Amino acid sequence: MRCRAWLRFEVGPAALLLGMVLGAITIPPAVTTFGREKEVFAREAAVGAHGAAYFLGKSLADVPFMVLGALMFVAPMVAIAPYRAPVEALYVVVLAFICCVNAVGYCLSLVFGDADNATLCGVIVAILLNLFDGFVPKLGDDPIGKIFITHWMARGLAAVEMNKGSGLDRKSFNQIVPPVWEDPNWQNDVGVLVLFAVVTFVLAFAIFVWQNRKFYSRR
Repeated sequence: MRCRAWLRFEVGPAALLLGMVLGAITIPPAVTTFGREKEVFAREAAVGAHGAAYFLGKSLADVPFMVLGALMFVAPMVAIAPYRAPVEALYVVVLAFICCVNAVGYCLSLVFGDADNATLCGVIVAILLNLFDGFVPKLGDDPIGKIFITHWMARGLAAVEMNKGSGLDRKSFNQIVPPVWEDPNWQNDVGVLVLFAVVTFVLAFAIFVWQNRKFYSRR
C-alpha cells in the first residue's frame, strides 16, 4: 500500500484543481443565459410569451455547448496528463459536473440583478466549493461534504482513475484515499451529480417563475 500511496496525492490535488477550473470557466457563460436577457423576456412576457417554453428552450440550447465543452476539456487533459482511466468514464464525470455548475449559474443569474455581479459571485463560489470535496482534511468530512457537488465530482474522478485506471480493488482503494472517498462507485457519484443538476435546474425555474409572476397574474 505504501508503494501505491502516491496515487492519493496525485489524484487528490487533480480532483481539487479540476473542480476549481471547471467551475471558474463554466459559471460565466451559464450566467449570461438568463442574466443578460431579463429585460428582453419581461417585454416579451408582457405581450403573452410563455415562460416555461422560453426557459426550457434557452436551457436546451446550452446542452450542445456543455457536451462539446466537456469534450474540449477532457481531450487535452488525457493527452497531456498521465491519466490511465478510460476516456469515456472521465468524460461522463466531467460532463455531469459541468451540468451541475451550469444549473448553479442559472440560479445565480436570476438571483442577482446584475450579470457581472452574478459572474463574480459564481466564480468565487466555484472556487470555495472545492474546499469541501473531501481531499482537504475536515472540511469535506461527513455530513457536510455530501451536500456539495465538488465532493461527488472528486469521489467520481478518484474512483475512475484509481479503480479503473490503476486497477486498485475496493480494499486497496479504501486504504489509501481519504475516508469520505471510500467504497468507490463512480456510477453512483455521477448519479448524485445528475440529481443535483436536476434539482438545481428546477430551483432555477422556480426562481424564474416567481420573478415573472406579475406578468402571468394579470391573465
